Amino acid sequence: MMENRKTCANPIEKQEVLDTFADESAASTKTQQCRYKGTNAKHSYHSRITERPLYLPDFDACDNVAMRNMKVAAGQFTVTEKPEHNISIISGFTSEAARNHARILLLPEGLIARSDDDPRYTADHAQTIDGPFVTALRGISEANNLAIMGTVHLHEDTADLPYNCFLVIDHGRILLEYRKIHLYNAFGERESDSIAPGHEVPPLVDIDGWKFGVMTCYDIRFPELARRHAVAGADVLVVSAAWARGEGKVDHWMTLCKARALENTCYLMACSEHSGHDIGHSMVVDPAARILAQSGERDELIYADLNRDRLEDVRRILPVLKNRRITL
Repeated sequence: MMENRKTCANPIEKQEVLDTFADESAASTKTQQCRYKGTNAKHSYHSRITERPLYLPDFDACDNVAMRNMKVAAGQFTVTEKPEHNISIISGFTSEAARNHARILLLPEGLIARSDDDPRYTADHAQTIDGPFVTALRGISEANNLAIMGTVHLHEDTADLPYNCFLVIDHGRILLEYRKIHLYNAFGERESDSIAPGHEVPPLVDIDGWKFGVMTCYDIRFPELARRHAVAGADVLVVSAAWARGEGKVDHWMTLCKARALENTCYLMACSEHSGHDIGHSMVVDPAARILAQSGERDELIYADLNRDRLEDVRRILPVLKNRRITL
C-alpha cells in the first residue's frame, strides 16, 4: 500500500496536535472543561500546537483511484478509568501505526473510560461529540495522517441515555457516527439499562477506494447487518468490541469473525478490549476466513495488508453474493 500512497503524496507543513492533559493551573494553555453527566468529576484537556511535515494525498493524482493494497492496524489495550490515560495510549498507538505506514487504526469499544467493577461506569462518563475526548481523537488523526475507528459513549439531545457510538475519523474529520443497534442484553448483562439503542444501519465509509461497513461488538452475532454491508458493496467489515469473558466466549468470537468474513467474502477487522472482563484476541481475517494477524491478551498493535486482487479472486471462486436467492 505504501508504494501507492507515496506516489500520491506531497510533503506539506501542517500543524500537529500533541494531545495531553494538564492541571487547570497551567495558565499558558487553553483548557476545555467537560462535566460528565451523572458525576461531579471535571477533567481539563489542553492541546499544544507544533509544526511538523506531513504527507497528505495529492487528490489530483489520486482522485477516484482505488488503492490495490492497504495496510491496516488494530490496537488492543485495557481501557482504564482515566480518559487522559486512554488518550495517551491511543496517541502512542497511532504514532507507531503511522510510522509503520498503516492507513487505518482500529480501536476497541468504550474508549473514554471503563471499569471492570462497575458496568455503568462507561455510560456515566459519556461525553458529547464536541467534548474533549473526541476532540483529542480528531487531533491525533489529523496529526498522524491516519484514519481512526473505534467506539465512544456520547450524550445527544435525542435520548436521556447516552449512545454507544462507532466513530470513523480521517484527517481529523468525522466521517461516520454509528449508534449501536444491538445492545448487549445477554449472558446476564443488560447494556440497555444504561445505553440508548440506535435505529439506523450505518452507510459504508470510503477510504482510498476501499469501502468499510462497521459493527459494534454484539452486532456481529446478527448476520443480517454484515450481509447488508456486503450487499451494499463493502470490501471490509469492521468490528469494535469489548467482548466479555465466559465459557466458550473466545471460540464464539473467533468463529463469528471468520464466519462473517467467509459468508460475505469480505475482509474483516476486529478489535476487542482486553481486561479482567474482556477477552482481547483482536484479529484481521481475509475473505476466505484465513487469519492474517491475531493478538492474544495483552496491549498489542497488529498489522495486516488488504489486497484487492485477493478479494477479487475469492469472490470469483466463491460467488456467494452473486448466487444468493433470498434478499433481506
